[in-house]
Amino acid sequence: MASLFLVLATRQLILLRDIELAKSFKDFGSDALTHLTRKNNIPTRITYASFWTNLAPLIGLVVAFIISLTLTIKWRIFWVNALIGFILGIILNRLGVFNYKIVNEILYSPGDLISQFGIQYEFITNGCILILLGLFVFFNKWTKNYVLSYQTNKEDNISTKE
Repeated sequence: MASLFLVLATRQLILLRDIELAKSFKDFGSDALTHLTRKNNIPTRITYASFWTNLAPLIGLVVAFIISLTLTIKWRIFWVNALIGFILGIILNRLGVFNYKIVNEILYSPGDLISQFGIQYEFITNGCILILLGLFVFFNKWTKNYVLSYQTNKEDNISTKE
């Protein structure tokens, strides 16, 4: 769950790279290309925007993997759990789970409240809220207690079988 929040946050924050292009697509929708043909360097800008937009979920997954790996080592849990989460995240990304409209509408709605101040504030707000939610899930004491209680129960079951 924390990985999902970090992936969605990077998808929002990566759009800050070219605000004018993002604003054109938000304002004009499918007619944005017609509007943008009057500008300079459009093929290069669209190529870079497409590249970074497609790379954003992987960046979020790598950050989530590093945090998860650090926590598993700190809590003395088997590190393969972090690797399984990373691989599962890549598979879900390839299947397009992170692109569902309903998820986007729910989690990106706080930015819509302040979008009248500028599109960059919408992206910054959504990105910061999602990063904070992801970090909260990672570093929450309830998450740690749940994981460690599962590990303790597993060790108790193994010791009673012997």
